[in-house]
Amino acid sequence: MEIGTSASGSGGARVSTGQWDKAHTLLNLSPSDTAGWNKGVNITSKFASQSPLPFANHAEASDLRAEWAHRERGSVGYDCPGFHWNRQGQKGIGQDWGCCIYEFPLSLDPEGLKGAKDFRCDFNMKVWESKVGQTGLMALLFMTDDDKLVCAYSIDKWMTDRQHTAQVFTTTDIHKDGPVPRVMNTFDSNNNEPGQPHPNIAFNSNTGGCYIIKEGPKFTFTYAGRPTTVTDPSREHMVCTKVCVLFGRMKFERPDKGHLDLMVVQSIKFQKINAERYEYVSNKYNKGSEVLVDMENGRLTFNADPSAAKIGVSSEGDLVNGSRYFSIPPGVSELEIHSSAFVTQPPDVTLEWGEAWL
Repeated sequence: MEIGTSASGSGGARVSTGQWDKAHTLLNLSPSDTAGWNKGVNITSKFASQSPLPFANHAEASDLRAEWAHRERGSVGYDCPGFHWNRQGQKGIGQDWGCCIYEFPLSLDPEGLKGAKDFRCDFNMKVWESKVGQTGLMALLFMTDDDKLVCAYSIDKWMTDRQHTAQVFTTTDIHKDGPVPRVMNTFDSNNNEPGQPHPNIAFNSNTGGCYIIKEGPKFTFTYAGRPTTVTDPSREHMVCTKVCVLFGRMKFERPDKGHLDLMVVQSIKFQKINAERYEYVSNKYNKGSEVLVDMENGRLTFNADPSAAKIGVSSEGDLVNGSRYFSIPPGVSELEIHSSAFVTQPPDVTLEWGEAWL
């Protein structure tokens, strides 16, 4: 039988409360976190043999590169620190978009567990074109350890003769509907100037804040502050372990127009939610305390100070699941008593027994 917990240390043990209401921040990138953004790993080569990409039906891997920058390279756009395409690399060849993908792994939670089944991610994106007909693609991909898509949030500007732009949320593919259809919102990629017929209210220089919340199969995302909820049972138990940033360059990009003058991810804050709550329980078996195991009557008591009380309090909860009271069989028996590994002075043990007459 075992009393207490083998997971305890000399000071005590972390014990589950049975509640799932804890949140842990696993990734936090701010606009000026140069070092954090530059820790992103270019994983585009993983998808070099996959055309189209498994989560973007009109895209393929290319040699684009991304970086933290204070503003877009070679752009007339406004200052906007964050993660940008660096304006180098090939356009799409076999597919409409040539893309790069950068991975930002999530840290382990305080219990040493990897990833999050339920999460909330707050992020900021901005887009702007100075010439009608500029193009560009940007997406946040929430991925599993084996590079399967949990969900994605993208901005896609593909038209070369107008400002029409799409924001897409999906659990399967940013370019085509799966079993659960994509949700799309459209706007013009202006800066929400007065008089615009289709203003960019969600991703202009004064806005850009969005969030995604995943709880089991339910996903809630925002566009321009308005939440929308979709359900995908196939994603209920998927564990997100990394956030990836994708940038794309259009195959049909016009030389006289070029890429969008601003397309940036400014911030990402990822929180694991509905995590199991633990509490730290102090080690009550201090020096001088007494534990009494009554095998005959099936009772366990604990006495914190035998000099103050002769009878301890019931301590049945300290009996580890699967343990049982036992009797000593006829003949010679050998009893072994072990203490936790951190114990430097073994406890004093007294055994009492009585003969059983049959």
